[in-house]
Amino acid sequence: MQITDTYLRLGALTQFLGLFILLSMPVDAAYISLAKTPYDNQMNRIRHVITQADQGQTNLSKAQVEDWMKTIRGYRYRRSHTWQLPGETEKRRAGDCKDKALLLLDYMKSAGYSGTRLVIGKQNNRSKETHAWLEWKYQGEWLVLDPTFYPRPQSRDNLKSKYIREYIYLNSQKIAYIPYSVAVAGL
Repeated sequence: MQITDTYLRLGALTQFLGLFILLSMPVDAAYISLAKTPYDNQMNRIRHVITQADQGQTNLSKAQVEDWMKTIRGYRYRRSHTWQLPGETEKRRAGDCKDKALLLLDYMKSAGYSGTRLVIGKQNNRSKETHAWLEWKYQGEWLVLDPTFYPRPQSRDNLKSKYIREYIYLNSQKIAYIPYSVAVAGL
Protein backbone atom coordinates (compact mmCIF):
# COMPACT_ATOMS: atom_id res chain seq x y z
CA MET A 1 0.00 0.00 0.00
CA GLN A 2 2.78 2.46 0.88
CA ILE A 3 4.57 1.81 -2.46
CA THR A 4 1.35 2.50 -4.42
CA ASP A 5 0.79 5.80 -2.57
CA THR A 6 4.39 6.86 -3.32
CA TYR A 7 3.92 6.11 -7.04
CA LEU A 8 0.63 8.02 -7.11
CA ARG A 9 2.29 11.06 -5.48
CA LEU A 10 5.21 10.83 -7.92
CA GLY A 11 2.80 10.56 -10.84
CA ALA A 12 0.95 13.69 -9.75
CA LEU A 13 4.25 15.51 -9.23
CA THR A 14 5.45 14.46 -12.69
CA GLN A 15 2.20 15.71 -14.28
CA PHE A 16 2.51 19.01 -12.41
CA LEU A 17 6.14 19.48 -13.51
CA GLY A 18 5.25 18.54 -17.09
CA LEU A 19 2.44 21.12 -17.14
CA PHE A 20 4.78 23.73 -15.58
CA ILE A 21 7.42 23.10 -18.25
CA LEU A 22 4.80 23.21 -21.02
CA LEU A 23 3.46 26.55 -19.78
CA SER A 24 6.99 27.97 -19.47
CA MET A 25 7.83 27.32 -23.11
CA PRO A 26 8.15 30.40 -25.35
CA VAL A 27 5.46 29.20 -27.75
CA ASP A 28 2.24 31.15 -27.92
CA ALA A 29 -0.15 28.60 -29.41
CA ALA A 30 -0.98 25.18 -30.70
CA TYR A 31 -1.52 24.75 -34.42
CA ILE A 32 -3.93 22.09 -35.62
CA SER A 33 -4.24 21.08 -39.27
CA LEU A 34 -7.88 20.98 -40.39
CA ALA A 35 -9.81 19.34 -43.19
CA LYS A 36 -12.57 22.01 -42.95
CA THR A 37 -13.07 25.46 -41.50
CA PRO A 38 -16.29 27.44 -40.93
CA TYR A 39 -15.29 29.63 -43.90
CA ASP A 40 -14.92 26.91 -46.54
CA ASN A 41 -18.31 27.48 -48.18
CA GLN A 42 -17.79 31.25 -48.51
CA MET A 43 -14.27 30.73 -49.85
CA ASN A 44 -15.16 28.30 -52.65
CA ARG A 45 -15.12 30.99 -55.34
CA ILE A 46 -11.68 32.30 -54.33
CA ARG A 47 -9.98 29.05 -53.29
CA HIS A 48 -7.92 28.95 -56.50
CA VAL A 49 -6.26 32.25 -55.53
CA ILE A 50 -5.18 30.88 -52.15
CA THR A 51 -4.00 27.52 -53.52
CA GLN A 52 -2.46 28.74 -56.81
CA ALA A 53 1.07 27.53 -57.43
CA ASP A 54 3.93 29.94 -57.11
CA GLN A 55 7.59 29.78 -58.09
CA GLY A 56 8.94 29.80 -54.55
CA GLN A 57 10.74 33.11 -54.97
CA THR A 58 12.01 34.49 -51.67
CA ASN A 59 13.48 37.84 -52.70
CA LEU A 60 10.36 39.96 -53.07
CA SER A 61 11.23 43.51 -52.05
CA LYS A 62 9.59 45.18 -49.10
CA ALA A 63 9.30 48.36 -51.19
CA GLN A 64 7.20 46.52 -53.78
CA VAL A 65 4.89 45.15 -51.08
CA GLU A 66 4.55 48.66 -49.59
CA ASP A 67 3.61 50.06 -53.01
CA TRP A 68 0.90 47.42 -53.41
CA MET A 69 -0.37 48.04 -49.86
CA LYS A 70 -0.58 51.81 -50.41
CA THR A 71 -2.53 51.31 -53.63
CA ILE A 72 -4.96 48.82 -52.06
CA ARG A 73 -5.33 50.93 -48.91
CA GLY A 74 -6.52 53.76 -51.15
CA TYR A 75 -9.44 51.63 -52.37
CA ARG A 76 -12.84 52.42 -50.85
CA TYR A 77 -13.98 50.17 -48.02
CA ARG A 78 -17.09 48.34 -49.19
CA ARG A 79 -18.49 45.69 -46.89
CA SER A 80 -19.63 42.43 -48.42
CA HIS A 81 -20.59 39.01 -47.09
CA THR A 82 -19.03 37.25 -50.09
CA TRP A 83 -15.41 37.19 -51.18
CA GLN A 84 -14.62 39.18 -54.33
CA LEU A 85 -12.14 37.87 -56.83
CA PRO A 86 -8.96 40.01 -57.02
CA GLY A 87 -9.94 41.32 -60.45
CA GLU A 88 -13.32 42.46 -59.09
CA THR A 89 -11.64 44.36 -56.25
CA GLU A 90 -9.26 46.03 -58.72
CA LYS A 91 -12.03 46.94 -61.15
CA ARG A 92 -14.33 48.35 -58.43
CA ARG A 93 -11.42 49.92 -56.54
CA ALA A 94 -13.36 48.85 -53.45
CA GLY A 95 -13.63 45.94 -51.06
CA ASP A 96 -13.59 44.95 -47.44
CA CYS A 97 -10.71 43.49 -45.42
CA LYS A 98 -10.94 40.02 -46.97
CA ASP A 99 -11.05 41.43 -50.52
CA LYS A 100 -8.08 43.71 -49.93
CA ALA A 101 -6.02 40.93 -48.27
CA LEU A 102 -6.86 38.54 -51.10
CA LEU A 103 -5.84 41.10 -53.75
CA LEU A 104 -2.48 41.62 -52.02
CA LEU A 105 -2.02 37.83 -51.77
CA ASP A 106 -2.74 37.55 -55.50
CA TYR A 107 -0.13 40.24 -56.29
CA MET A 108 2.46 38.45 -54.17
CA LYS A 109 1.73 35.02 -55.66
CA SER A 110 1.74 36.46 -59.19
CA ALA A 111 5.21 37.87 -58.47
CA GLY A 112 6.25 34.32 -57.58
CA TYR A 113 6.51 34.76 -53.84
CA SER A 114 5.56 31.81 -51.65
CA GLY A 115 5.00 31.50 -47.94
CA THR A 116 2.55 34.34 -47.39
CA ARG A 117 -0.38 33.22 -45.29
CA LEU A 118 -3.94 34.49 -45.26
CA VAL A 119 -5.28 34.84 -41.72
CA ILE A 120 -8.82 35.18 -40.43
CA GLY A 121 -9.23 36.30 -36.85
CA LYS A 122 -9.91 39.40 -34.78
CA GLN A 123 -8.22 42.76 -35.26
CA ASN A 124 -8.08 43.14 -31.47
CA ASN A 125 -9.51 41.45 -28.38
CA ARG A 126 -12.55 43.78 -28.31
CA SER A 127 -13.55 43.06 -31.93
CA LYS A 128 -16.96 41.50 -32.37
CA GLU A 129 -16.44 40.67 -36.05
CA THR A 130 -13.72 38.77 -37.82
CA HIS A 131 -11.00 40.43 -39.85
CA ALA A 132 -8.69 39.20 -42.63
CA TRP A 133 -5.02 40.04 -43.21
CA LEU A 134 -1.78 38.48 -44.45
CA GLU A 135 1.35 37.46 -42.59
CA TRP A 136 4.68 37.49 -44.44
CA LYS A 137 8.10 36.39 -43.25
CA TYR A 138 10.63 38.97 -44.41
CA GLN A 139 14.30 38.70 -43.46
CA GLY A 140 13.48 36.40 -40.54
CA GLU A 141 10.70 38.58 -39.09
CA TRP A 142 6.96 37.96 -39.36
CA LEU A 143 5.14 41.03 -40.68
CA VAL A 144 1.42 41.79 -40.68
CA LEU A 145 0.19 42.99 -44.07
CA ASP A 146 -3.17 44.67 -43.54
CA PRO A 147 -4.01 47.07 -46.37
CA THR A 148 -7.34 47.86 -44.68
CA PHE A 149 -5.63 49.63 -41.77
CA TYR A 150 -1.95 50.16 -42.68
CA PRO A 151 -0.13 51.49 -45.78
CA ARG A 152 3.00 49.41 -45.01
CA PRO A 153 3.98 46.13 -43.31
CA GLN A 154 3.89 46.10 -39.50
CA SER A 155 6.08 43.98 -37.24
CA ARG A 156 4.01 41.21 -35.67
CA ASP A 157 6.00 41.66 -32.45
CA ASN A 158 4.77 45.27 -32.16
CA LEU A 159 1.13 44.18 -32.45
CA LYS A 160 0.96 41.71 -29.54
CA SER A 161 -2.52 42.75 -28.33
CA LYS A 162 -3.85 43.01 -31.87
CA TYR A 163 -4.29 40.57 -34.73
CA ILE A 164 -5.63 37.54 -32.92
CA ARG A 165 -5.42 34.60 -35.32
CA GLU A 166 -8.20 32.02 -35.59
CA TYR A 167 -7.56 30.34 -38.95
CA ILE A 168 -4.49 30.37 -41.16
CA TYR A 169 -4.54 29.47 -44.87
CA LEU A 170 -1.22 28.66 -46.50
CA ASN A 171 -1.67 27.36 -50.04
CA SER A 172 -3.84 24.24 -49.59
CA GLN A 173 -3.26 23.96 -45.82
CA LYS A 174 -5.94 25.04 -43.35
CA ILE A 175 -4.75 25.52 -39.81
CA ALA A 176 -6.55 26.39 -36.59
CA TYR A 177 -4.61 28.62 -34.25
CA ILE A 178 -5.36 27.88 -30.61
CA PRO A 179 -3.67 30.09 -27.99
CA TYR A 180 -2.18 28.08 -25.14
CA SER A 181 -4.38 29.94 -22.66
CA VAL A 182 -7.37 28.30 -24.39
CA ALA A 183 -5.66 24.95 -25.00
CA VAL A 184 -4.55 24.61 -21.36
CA ALA A 185 -7.99 25.60 -20.06
CA GLY A 186 -9.31 22.50 -21.82
CA LEU A 187 -6.99 20.16 -19.85
